[in-house]
Amino acid sequence: EIYTLSLHDALPISYTHGGNWQGPGATPAYRYNAETGISQRLSSQLKLQLFAAYNNMKETNAYPLNYAQAADIGNFYHASYNATLSQIPAQDVNYYRYNQQRFQDYAILGKISYQPSKNLHFDIKPFYSQENGYYRYGAAKTPGIGTPGVVQWDIDHHNYGFLSTLSANLYHTHLKLGYWFENLQPPGPPTAWQAYTFTPDGQLSFVRWAILAKPTTNHIFNSPFVQLQRNFGPVSITTGARYLIETTPSFTVYNTSGIPSASYGEALEMAHSINSEASVTGQNLHQWLPYFGISWRLYQGTNLDFSWSRNYGAPAFNDWPPLIMNSAVLAKHGLSVQSIYNGLRPETSNSYNLGMSVKRHLWYVKGTLFFTTYDHKLVSIYDPQLGFGYTQNVGTANAYG
Repeated sequence: EIYTLSLHDALPISYTHGGNWQGPGATPAYRYNAETGISQRLSSQLKLQLFAAYNNMKETNAYPLNYAQAADIGNFYHASYNATLSQIPAQDVNYYRYNQQRFQDYAILGKISYQPSKNLHFDIKPFYSQENGYYRYGAAKTPGIGTPGVVQWDIDHHNYGFLSTLSANLYHTHLKLGYWFENLQPPGPPTAWQAYTFTPDGQLSFVRWAILAKPTTNHIFNSPFVQLQRNFGPVSITTGARYLIETTPSFTVYNTSGIPSASYGEALEMAHSINSEASVTGQNLHQWLPYFGISWRLYQGTNLDFSWSRNYGAPAFNDWPPLIMNSAVLAKHGLSVQSIYNGLRPETSNSYNLGMSVKRHLWYVKGTLFFTTYDHKLVSIYDPQLGFGYTQNVGTANAYG
């Protein structure tokens, strides 16, 4: 069942509850949401806008299927988390109350639009958001413990930045210049994992902080970009490029012996012993991301299109937890968390598309041939000498169709 109550006017407010259609729990148990906004034109050239959103939710996680279960979906279509405790740790990792998430967040977004002339337009869009809550999930091998238990990933972070664009029409050419900046406080990667085992009756018992880290520098993006578009009779050409500078975060990792279960901020106040082997310094990653596209109108309603673009994906930040929890093992083999962290690279791709479209009054048809190459793909590696696995951006791949 799903229940929703909404109020729509200057301040839209909603409440939603939904039963978990595949098992116990609710998705969501509750979700409160509210948005508001204001728009004011100060003159014929200047307009200001401000928007705010708030969300508060709790829900049972979606039950994951392994490969064998997914391959036999007829028998596992209704697989779900357990409704009751069994007092058997290997089964209680799937108790639905131990596989939940709860978050509260809000966001503020602004927009300043200035158009001094018909052919010149400037926008700047600042933004800020705050999120706090947790993911809780059962694990057959709890990080830092190795036996069945529950992990609580505490999340408390914010991000802010802006996107600015300048658009102009010059000599029959549309020009767009812009700059994107964003400062994202980790996680990711995770900075706070609390590990729990089970008491004889199946209740949770705190054991230790599996991860407790403080970002000393945040995850930062700086990206200027330019785009040009011009028509040459039946041919339209669009080209441009983005230069992306990504600064990966730096972390101070703490030894957590003796630190009890607490909030992330309280745990940091009690942490005084630094794990220097696991602490890392970030780096600057640089990428050129060009684009070229051409559309040729063969005749009315029939176009031939070609485009090439270079795209960008996130580095392998999920590499982080197994590295810092095995920093002593790495040191014994002459390796360091920093050396592997330095191997982070963004996934990149080059995409080529060739298509043709035919549009008529009552129908249309469009076909596209594509070919894409991928570099620095995320690959999972198991090292038998180390006795654990980690990930690196070392894979290549192709896709076509």
